[in-house]
Amino acid sequence: MHLAYSYTWLFCLTFYGWYCINLTGSRIIIEIDSSSSETDSRPPNRMYCKDQKENGDETDIDCGGSRCPKSVFAEEKNALETEESCVDYMKNQDETDVDCGGTKCPKCRDTKNCTACYDCISGICRNNMCIPNDHCLNKITDNDETDIDCGGLQCPKCGDMKNCNVSADCINGSCINHKCIPAESCTDNVKNQDETDVDCGGTICTKCGSSKSCTQASDCSSGYCDSNHVCSNPTVATTPANPTTPSPAVSVTTSVSTSNYYGTESISLRPSTILSNVIIVVTVQKTVGAKWTGMFNNFPGGSMTESHDDNGAQVTYTWRSTGGLSIGSVGGSYTATAQFDLIGTAQPTTGDTYNVTITTDNGQTSTQLGHF
Repeated sequence: MHLAYSYTWLFCLTFYGWYCINLTGSRIIIEIDSSSSETDSRPPNRMYCKDQKENGDETDIDCGGSRCPKSVFAEEKNALETEESCVDYMKNQDETDVDCGGTKCPKCRDTKNCTACYDCISGICRNNMCIPNDHCLNKITDNDETDIDCGGLQCPKCGDMKNCNVSADCINGSCINHKCIPAESCTDNVKNQDETDVDCGGTICTKCGSSKSCTQASDCSSGYCDSNHVCSNPTVATTPANPTTPSPAVSVTTSVSTSNYYGTESISLRPSTILSNVIIVVTVQKTVGAKWTGMFNNFPGGSMTESHDDNGAQVTYTWRSTGGLSIGSVGGSYTATAQFDLIGTAQPTTGDTYNVTITTDNGQTSTQLGHF
């Protein structure tokens, strides 16, 4: 393409192609030769690749195109988009979990998936999971453990109902039938403490029911422990000190007064002879929340001691004569009364019991018991 019609002199420069400039007077005429098919072997002028501008055929400022350097960031981005790696947040290649495991990526942390030991930092792969190399934290029973991660000589002691071999394997220090059982209590299904039968009797647990073992009347909910040391429920039991001597004639009667918020249960004795010893026990069940509020008697002043016990299931009232007691005559009556508060429901007294043991001045002893 020729744009000049006259010229005085000509010089040519190479930029993107051959540019020939004719100068005639004050006019500038440019002649561009684009028809040449020859390859320019001279090095390109790349000054514009450093001018902090996007020009020429650059694809970004001073990079890209046919003359300027390629974009390093573009290459990296392209690689991330097209090539699998250990930092792509995906489980690919031969990884066993995301970006770990296999032959190319770093080993996996604990709890990550694995197929072999070399996939794991800990070097232990169990059930396709990396587990700690501390055997007390690997969620399996191994080494000398008696249960999962507990027991034995190296791991912590085991909790209740975990497997054990000896008491030292258990937190509570009690291993029975290869199980760590709770510390001694009234609900451990074991006859321990001072219980007379499993979880009943004694001074700590509730009284025992019928057919349970006992050592004394207070071990039994019926208030009677027979000669075979078994709790039973007779209406009257008489045990004379001298079998050839008739039982003393002592009349025992009961009375009850109860409302939704208050109640009393009384035992009255009417002996026909002199008594040297008297023990009266009244047991009030706490099925509707009975609460001890008091107890009293009309025996001669100072001749009876009073005590009570609340074990959470029942309240036991006890009157016991002091030494040197000498009471009773035909027509005389002596009463002991148990007093309690309620929380809105009348006491179902059929479950409450009494036990009266008396001894005459000639050493004859008898016991009467029953229900209110």
